[in-house]
Amino acid sequence: MAESPQPARMPRVSFALGLLTVAVLIGSGAAFAIADATDSQSRASSKQATTSNVFLRSPYLAQPRTDSIIVGWLTPPSVAKGSVTYGLGGAENLTAESVNHLQEDGMLHGAVLSGLQPGSSYSYSVHSGGQTIHGHFRSLPDSGPIRFTTTGDFGGATAAEAEVVNLMKQQDPDLFITLGDNTYERGTLAEMDQNVFPQYANFLDSHGVMWVLGNHDYTTRQGTPSIENFFMPDRNYSFDAGEAHFIVLEGDGSHGYAPGQRDYEFLRNDLAANANARWKFVFFHYPAYSCGQHGSTPYVDQYWVPLFDQYRVDAVFNGHDHDYERIRPDAAGVRYFVAGIGGKSVDPIRHNCPFQQVGATHIYGDLIVSVDHSTVRVDCVLVGGKLFDTTSWSKEA
Repeated sequence: MAESPQPARMPRVSFALGLLTVAVLIGSGAAFAIADATDSQSRASSKQATTSNVFLRSPYLAQPRTDSIIVGWLTPPSVAKGSVTYGLGGAENLTAESVNHLQEDGMLHGAVLSGLQPGSSYSYSVHSGGQTIHGHFRSLPDSGPIRFTTTGDFGGATAAEAEVVNLMKQQDPDLFITLGDNTYERGTLAEMDQNVFPQYANFLDSHGVMWVLGNHDYTTRQGTPSIENFFMPDRNYSFDAGEAHFIVLEGDGSHGYAPGQRDYEFLRNDLAANANARWKFVFFHYPAYSCGQHGSTPYVDQYWVPLFDQYRVDAVFNGHDHDYERIRPDAAGVRYFVAGIGGKSVDPIRHNCPFQQVGATHIYGDLIVSVDHSTVRVDCVLVGGKLFDTTSWSKEA
């Protein structure tokens, strides 16, 4: 970085890491400002590093942006330092030092790779405890086409979950956005280490993920393990990629569906600030509309749907019900998708709902969404690669 940088003028990426709030100054390197630190040593395990098990959790990518991405990994508590070298075309001439946090299952490391060029291919190497693991990724594009995948209700260490991961790896999307209930049964660290990271290791080392909280994730400390280990900037957040604006909502009702409450006000303010975005997509767990086992969420319908309509949201993606549904209550309005088909289990579904266009259960897979300037296409793809359902819509230039 240049001498005497001016932090106030530099863009920041903030994320939660344990009981730390980490603000990363985005420049030619990675500098960290840490606030609200507390001693978490008493919660740590007593594992010691060896040359054979430095990486208790292999490197994974989270919170991708057009100009940055976070690399996370887990080591024994004795491995307190780490770094990531990265660069274009195999020339790893940039370095990001990790910030770490001691938690129950080991030392969590997070390093922000900043200064990325949009839509570009990077290689990276994670160095920790005398060992190195290599990987690669693409930064998100800031214009032009983008492809993302979304699915929910996985994290049960099932064979179907592994098949869905293999499907996504073959699809090679720019981005993966979950739909909640990512870690069964209670969203604990032990469950993540057993039911999520082993299954997703060969996908998340090269594809960034945006984590969305579900009710099962929320059970343990109101979702704190998920927030910390997937470096979420907050429970509600948004970002831009391609020509689209993406909104991630907590959406479990604990902080308010109604006007004046936190989740509602975040949604309203964010939509108002991004009213002119070419495409707008919203992601949260409890479905606005569903013909599945749990059904629709009345408060979402009452309070959030009017905002979706007012600001012309293009599509809303939900999980919770373990089925696939394509729903459009208003023939000229917002499109709704339920995709709780990530591999945990299947639920019954009703087919007598007037607003349901397509519905199916006893299937596993994902939605692959392709977006360019004029058209959005949503494909429901089953494990094995079979196209189950497709829909598309266009806008004039």
